[in-house]
Amino acid sequence: MKSSKIILLILFCSVISIILYSQRFFTAELSKVESNIEIVQNHHIKQSRKVVEIQTKINKVPLLLWKFMLADSQEKKLHFTKQLLDQIREIETEQLLAFNRDSDEMVLYSYVQKNWGDYKQLVLKTLEADKNNDPVTAQDALSTSLIYLERVNDSMKTIVDYHQNDVSQKTVNVAAIAQSSKQNVFMFSFIAITIFLFVGCITFRKIILTEKQLRKQVLELAEKNALLAEKNLRIRQLAYEDNLTGLANRYAFQSALAKELSAAWLNNNTGSVVFFDIDEFKQVNDRYGHDVGDELLAVIGTRIKSLLDHEIAFGARFGGDEFALFFRNITDKEIIPVLDKLFEVVFVPVEVQAITLHPTASIGVAFYPQQGTNATELLKKADMAMYQAKSKKNAYVIYDGSME
Repeated sequence: MKSSKIILLILFCSVISIILYSQRFFTAELSKVESNIEIVQNHHIKQSRKVVEIQTKINKVPLLLWKFMLADSQEKKLHFTKQLLDQIREIETEQLLAFNRDSDEMVLYSYVQKNWGDYKQLVLKTLEADKNNDPVTAQDALSTSLIYLERVNDSMKTIVDYHQNDVSQKTVNVAAIAQSSKQNVFMFSFIAITIFLFVGCITFRKIILTEKQLRKQVLELAEKNALLAEKNLRIRQLAYEDNLTGLANRYAFQSALAKELSAAWLNNNTGSVVFFDIDEFKQVNDRYGHDVGDELLAVIGTRIKSLLDHEIAFGARFGGDEFALFFRNITDKEIIPVLDKLFEVVFVPVEVQAITLHPTASIGVAFYPQQGTNATELLKKADMAMYQAKSKKNAYVIYDGSME
């Protein structure tokens, strides 16, 4: 009797020990999986935020540089020079140096640093050349810098892609941990059932709960990963596309134009920059409100896209009510019917919110290589021609030397 009680006590203690050990094991396994998921999520979100912050700050530099080049007084140039240098210093001290220099990221980090360094040197070269009254060197440095700026932005995307792949890999690791946990659970179940049937039942119930929780967390991680991928795509769209008209934005147009002119120089081709804005657009906003003005711009953008054949032309909303187009291999005689078609299709009456508007435009035209050999020079002269056209309203003017 006493020996039976001892045996029962031993069995009872054994069952309790197995239950307690299983509980601790399952809790540790689940905590390990949760920890891995949290680490992956936090790391990816942190790095994605850094990419967004640095791209935002870096993409302010070409805008400031453009304002510097268009500044018409020494005081303005000094103002924009200070803003440029402050922006560069902020990027280098608070952004670029904030990247984690892990061994896996070192190659990507070095690529960002190299292209940013080259871009920064070209920006400084542009400022120095302008200070020394050397416009040719300044314009060349400005055009070349756009190539390095694009590389910096592309390398930012590569970093985001790297972290997406890292999340995918970690997800695979989480699945491996889940599989390992499942095997161990079955082993403990076998032992528990062998010793005592109800211990096996308790263990089996814990297995089911653990697996459900693991599946739920893995699904949540996959959903968050998909959301991050969608946000990264949206970031890239914002960097290159005007969200109101669907056309390319100023940066994308300048970058594409720099590439186009480089190819034109190599192949001895020609081209034409067409720059225009909508006449009296401010009066539309003042009279009817900005919602009506925005809808008018969206309609203008849609009409422009319907005219663009990507084999021979591309265009962009430059900002506000300003638009820019580039036509490949076109002469001063061939551009006339194109401009007439622009007036015929784009600048015709449109009804917006039950209001009939009659948009008109002032258009300036400059030709490559006659009026310029780089993007900045061509845009500047097309802009000068456009302001000549404003005196006529709903007209176009082709740049000539007398406008200087």
